[in-house]
Amino acid sequence: MPNYSYSNLQIKTSNAAEVRDALNVCDIGSAKILARSDNDWVSVYPFLTEDDFAYLKMVAEKLSARLDVPVFGFIVPNAEEFKYVIYRNGSLLDEFHSQLKQSDKKHSNTGGNPDVVLPLCKAGTKKQELKALLRPTAEAAPDPKAGDKMACQFAELLGIARVQICTGFNHLKWAQAGR
Repeated sequence: MPNYSYSNLQIKTSNAAEVRDALNVCDIGSAKILARSDNDWVSVYPFLTEDDFAYLKMVAEKLSARLDVPVFGFIVPNAEEFKYVIYRNGSLLDEFHSQLKQSDKKHSNTGGNPDVVLPLCKAGTKKQELKALLRPTAEAAPDPKAGDKMACQFAELLGIARVQICTGFNHLKWAQAGR
């Protein structure tokens, strides 16, 4: 099975130039940036966060402190797992981990506060939608692509193109995309 690991940062701003400047000041290493005119999110794909959740958290913290806007860090370390952090002003607001327990093949989710995520979602998103995503019912069968699917569902709720969240530095490098 190929490695499906990817990570990215979604920054709640439409000012890509300001994000680029912050990346340079924070000196986080090689990164690619994507901004779309149809939403207020700038996507950053730092190379060093691809397999390193701790580094992703550090980068999100630094950028949120520098930019004074919410920074959502996403990582799918394998197709089954999904993690995120949300920082603002350098402070951790929320953290979520979804993982498959190998012993009983059930998902064990930790963290995830719908009240923190909801203000970042597109208009019309209901708190119940977030609760259902963060805490699936016990009857949900194990899914080998659950992490990837959660990332795509978050993209929809945040009003971000799926490709922005379900992509990482290496994907963009191979596609020769981003700046």
